[in-house]
Amino acid sequence: MTLRHGLVALALAVGLAGCAPIISAFADEPEANSGPPISDIHVKAQPVVLNPDHPANIAVGKLTYVAGYELVADDRRFGGLSSLIIAPDGSSVTAISDRGFWVWMQLQHDGDKVTGIGDAKLGVLGNRSVFPLTKKEADSESLALDQDGSYLVGFEEVHRIWRYPPVPDKPGPEAMSGTPSEVRMPGLLQRAKDNESLEDLTVLQDGRILAALESPIPGERENHAWLINKDQNVEDLFYDAKDGYHPTDLTVLPNGDVMSVERRYEPLFDIRARFRIIKLSAIKPGAHLDGQLIAEIKSPLTVDNMEGLASRKAADGSTLIYVVSDDNYSALQRTLLMEFRLDKDAD
Repeated sequence: MTLRHGLVALALAVGLAGCAPIISAFADEPEANSGPPISDIHVKAQPVVLNPDHPANIAVGKLTYVAGYELVADDRRFGGLSSLIIAPDGSSVTAISDRGFWVWMQLQHDGDKVTGIGDAKLGVLGNRSVFPLTKKEADSESLALDQDGSYLVGFEEVHRIWRYPPVPDKPGPEAMSGTPSEVRMPGLLQRAKDNESLEDLTVLQDGRILAALESPIPGERENHAWLINKDQNVEDLFYDAKDGYHPTDLTVLPNGDVMSVERRYEPLFDIRARFRIIKLSAIKPGAHLDGQLIAEIKSPLTVDNMEGLASRKAADGSTLIYVVSDDNYSALQRTLLMEFRLDKDAD
């Protein structure tokens, strides 16, 4: 029995009332926003199958499993990955952590299939002042790459979106260790729940930013969302979550439509993820977004606290989907990176 399996058994033995203290007790959270600005790290990728009971099963809904790995690094700051973007050619992924770090990982391939992790870096998110971010200020939950090469990072608890402009002599995610500017957001955002806020962020093909909350603002029934134009004019719309699910990330598909990943997360008892596609034509001011259900992942399939989502066009024209889980720096959870191919009839 592995350490994780033993801890799960222990947690189950004490029942629901005791779960939160046990999970907290086995968390190994680093100090937020700590360490050198940028560090080289080593990430080990251990393969996982989609269905442990039937390893040959690679289909779930309109997704086909390509590859998946549990990621473990030699730096205790690695973990808590909450959002994901991928290079157009699939050569690397960039993620942000809910402790104020960014992570860049080179992907190794056999064709389109990810086979491992090569070089990797971990950096500290830059601040707008000379003082380091506090744990509450460092809770970065959403990430998008804008058309000008700047990185957009959404934070909860202290609700905001920061823009990290590209650095000419240091292309790529190292820009996120620089000084950000603030993206204008409506005052309504400040009414969002502290820990259920800006989980969802992407840039549409026409340059508008789409941002959505993980949960409704108190007093509202649907998750508030916003379209932010290039002139920073902000327009309201809603994301219609259902069945106890919460949206945790967005990605723009190669055809311009948007895919969301949603989670239903009751630690140790009911952990699920599902994917929906929202047509671009439906994304407009005042809309109530309700996409087509593509797939649902639940026990006995491999699943964890799925929070990050990315997509790209493969060499054969198909769409590849990548999803990452947030392990909350807990021994009871895993950092999973999973790759799927979207069925052509769902595109």
